[in-house]
Amino acid sequence: MEKAQPIFDWGKYHEKEGRLMMPFTVQVHHAFVDGIHIGKLADKLQRYLDEV
Repeated sequence: MEKAQPIFDWGKYHEKEGRLMMPFTVQVHHAFVDGIHIGKLADKLQRYLDEV
C-alpha cells in the first residue's frame, strides 16, 4: 500500500527590493489535500516569518 506523504522544499533566502525572499514548495496528492489547506499553510507560515 502506498502512502501519500507531502513533500516540502525550501531554498536559500535572499534580499529583493528591501524584502527577504525564500522559495518554498509544497507537493501533495490532490485526493488527500485541498488547495485551501495549502493556502492556510502558506498564510500561517508567512505570519510566523513576519514575527521572527
